Amino acid sequence: MSRPEARLRKVPLSPLVILARAQWYPLWGTHFAEADFLASLAAAAPFTRVVAFRVPAGDLGILEGFANGVANLTDWDNLTWQVRLNGTAIPMLQSIQGPLGVMPDPIELSIPLRGGHLIEVMVRNNSGVAITNPTALILGRTFAPDLPDLFLE
Repeated sequence: MSRPEARLRKVPLSPLVILARAQWYPLWGTHFAEADFLASLAAAAPFTRVVAFRVPAGDLGILEGFANGVANLTDWDNLTWQVRLNGTAIPMLQSIQGPLGVMPDPIELSIPLRGGHLIEVMVRNNSGVAITNPTALILGRTFAPDLPDLFLE
């Protein structure tokens, strides 16, 4: 009597499973690195967008890094930074005072994204004088939701 062959049935993977697997395979997907600066941030200016990236419709993504910078080190005390997802500040990134990562070495993040999500870095000037060149960088990957199933094939 022979034992029936075990068969694995392919089922669609949830976006959460795909994102979890993508963390372990950093070459999957299309990498993005968006950086920009404001020539001048007016005195007492409200939150102003420095850089943004929108995940393409139908894709998934991961925000993997962030860095901010200023031209004059004395300006750090006068700026408040936020990283926003669809207009809402991301917890723990909603009131950044001072540098958090630098351009050659951004801090590592692992924030899952879905198609159409908008990531923005915002900065506010808390001082009575204009500040020049606040700068921000965001890094990550986007990929199709049908990544190869490496564990079943």
